[in-house]
Amino acid sequence: MDRIQIELNKMKPIIKIKKNTIIIIVITFFLSLVASYLSSFSNDYKIYSDIYKNTIDQNTLNKIEPLYLLINNLFYSLGFDFSIFIFFISFISLFIKISILNKLTSSSFIFYLLILMYVSSLFIIHEITQFRVSLAIAFGFLCCYKLTNYKKKESILFLIIAILFHYSAILFSLIYIIKNGYRKLKRIDVLIMVSLFFLIPLIIKMTITILIHLNPLFLEYYSNSNQTNSKGLLSITTLLATTFTIINLFLLRSFYSSLHYRVFSFLNIVGLLFLIGLSFSPVLSIRIYELFSFSSFIIISLLYNKVFSLSGNNRYSFYCIRTLLLLLFILISLHRFIAFFIVNPILTF
Repeated sequence: MDRIQIELNKMKPIIKIKKNTIIIIVITFFLSLVASYLSSFSNDYKIYSDIYKNTIDQNTLNKIEPLYLLINNLFYSLGFDFSIFIFFISFISLFIKISILNKLTSSSFIFYLLILMYVSSLFIIHEITQFRVSLAIAFGFLCCYKLTNYKKKESILFLIIAILFHYSAILFSLIYIIKNGYRKLKRIDVLIMVSLFFLIPLIIKMTITILIHLNPLFLEYYSNSNQTNSKGLLSITTLLATTFTIINLFLLRSFYSSLHYRVFSFLNIVGLLFLIGLSFSPVLSIRIYELFSFSSFIIISLLYNKVFSLSGNNRYSFYCIRTLLLLLFILISLHRFIAFFIVNPILTF
């Protein structure tokens, strides 16, 4: 493929809001209402409800991340119903994610399609079920977005906020491995990364006591792995995720000059490596993989941005690969929908 015709790192319009802010707020408001209602049918509802009312055992309560607990206690002390608290959490999480897509997407059709795909997949597991994780992911990707706009201080601030909502968000700090995204990954970087992921099982076994102390749910994820009935699902998830990443790598060679595309593609690769590296624990590998899954939404939004274009015959190759990636992305979203509603139902009506 030929070189990209536009120097994307100097492209300021991509940072500006191109969609109607009021529409974004309305969409976010409506989806937050849906999340607030459906959350009462989720598997984690009672746990979070007990946390909100401070009726859970104190030892577990002390392990909840401080920023989440602070907001939790604030809403409870003000006398708000738990559903209002969930609405607030969902609104913040969704508004950040939708705003990022809005700023990086020039196609209205793709923008609304991405929202639909998100609602049918990650929305179910995050905004409706895993409230702390949903906030951590939102601020984690906001951290990465600020980094791609050369705002390092803001990026670090949002990373800290993400970690204070869920400790697993510390993994977003891996983005700084490419020195704020300003240089290309060298072969030694890739070698070190791959080696580390092969060592993940050993590292976890050696540090399991520390990990359980930081997050008591880690023991549940780790010990229940042998009892999970999602091993077939996991293999399909891995196959689809690997295929998406490989296809995206073909395009990454041509659009490496785009800092946005490079950074979020890096997150996509990191998610896949964790999915494979933690395959000995299906539950844990899926949880970590989902932490970075929003990167695929951003990759699609960037590929369908009008500034991504190639000349000559490579233009048609780009359109074909881009379309193939979109179709695969839709298949991944459909697979998640089936998993969350049929294979391993998250909601119980």
